[in-house]
Amino acid sequence: MTYRRVTLAVLLCSSAGVLVATGCVPPLFIEPSRAESTGTHTVNLPALAFVKVVSGVGSVNVLVDPNVTQTTVEITSIALAGSQSDADSLLAAMHVSVTQPKDGNGNLLIEATSPGGAIADARFFQWSVVDGVMIISSIAAPVKVAQYNITITLPAGHGVSVEQKVGPIRHQALESQSYLSVDMGSI
Repeated sequence: MTYRRVTLAVLLCSSAGVLVATGCVPPLFIEPSRAESTGTHTVNLPALAFVKVVSGVGSVNVLVDPNVTQTTVEITSIALAGSQSDADSLLAAMHVSVTQPKDGNGNLLIEATSPGGAIADARFFQWSVVDGVMIISSIAAPVKVAQYNITITLPAGHGVSVEQKVGPIRHQALESQSYLSVDMGSI
């Protein structure tokens, strides 16, 4: 058992009000079943419009490309669960809201949060980052995890606000004032 798993077992047992000495059994970590879907949105942003991203578990990559005229939002939704049927059901409940600017003004809002029954607490899964993308390798049975990997490609001149619960935020060539925040992860 790895150090992280032992630490997790102690945290879970103590958070439940049960002492390890009284027989708290550490959770079983399993390789999850996986269901996945991808989608792309293309948005014309007004001059100086702001992009706001609110995400639970996953990765957010923001790239500024002065050669593009439209914003592209690529979203990979990944449902992880103990069985394939649970992963498929979770994927069906997952939703990313992309609210585009109206009438040539306003900001772009992207919201990717966990649906009911999914966990957004990193104590219940093990993860790593490969090339800026979050990889969840195991979950505590019978946990379900809704993960969103989002890549945004922007023309120059737009600020970004990203609020991520668990996972990395990566950015390249941001030149406008931006706000990046992660509870557990890296920027």
